[in-house]
Amino acid sequence: MSCSFKKPGSVANHLPTFEHPNIFDYAVYQTHDFYTSEFPHEQHQRGLGSNGVAILVRQSLFQQTPTGLFESFPGWDIADMEGRYIELHFGELVLISAYFLNASRNNDHRLNYKYAFQTAFETRVTQLQKDGFSVVVGADFNVAGTHLDIHCDVVPMISSGFRPPERDWFNNLSHLFIDSFRYCNPFRAGDYTTWFYHNRRGNMGMRYDGIFSSFNIVPRTSQHDHSIDGSDHIPVVSTF
Repeated sequence: MSCSFKKPGSVANHLPTFEHPNIFDYAVYQTHDFYTSEFPHEQHQRGLGSNGVAILVRQSLFQQTPTGLFESFPGWDIADMEGRYIELHFGELVLISAYFLNASRNNDHRLNYKYAFQTAFETRVTQLQKDGFSVVVGADFNVAGTHLDIHCDVVPMISSGFRPPERDWFNNLSHLFIDSFRYCNPFRAGDYTTWFYHNRRGNMGMRYDGIFSSFNIVPRTSQHDHSIDGSDHIPVVSTF
């Protein structure tokens, strides 16, 4: 298997360098371990800093050393991943952070990549669960699964994120995972994680972000933190 792998003793805890250090509270690094995806900027035409995902692990909850770290799907090169994926193992528990492509806004030429990434992700998590791992995924899926997850006025204005093949793929994940927000709020509409052209005041939004878990990890609560400003997305907060 050609996944990127780092042995437990050499899993990197990166301390990113921010231009403005107050963007991220340094105290977080004193209580959490920080794992980031690898993105070889020089190998990708979109240039420096296009993508990246990370997992922060509270040291008091995960005191053991990770048993593995993967940053690519089987058969995919790191450059092909574009920094969109990281998979962290703690024994039989796997934590995944992923950023799926948004192929809207004159970006239709990347639809094939988006579909390939979706398929490879589904194949990977299916195999992990067949191998006996319990999986928790936090991701920007860039897909709204149902009409509950998108403002009706947004639907005709986007070229990607609500196509039938995208929705079919997203909803097929229900055979593998519990969607924590929808499990805890089965009929809630109008509660979004991002907004079309940042129209948060008009609530013209989409629920693109989510935390999914294997069926043996049942969510107790899940909500969107609308108190957060400064980004085009807001956090999903779930407890298990």
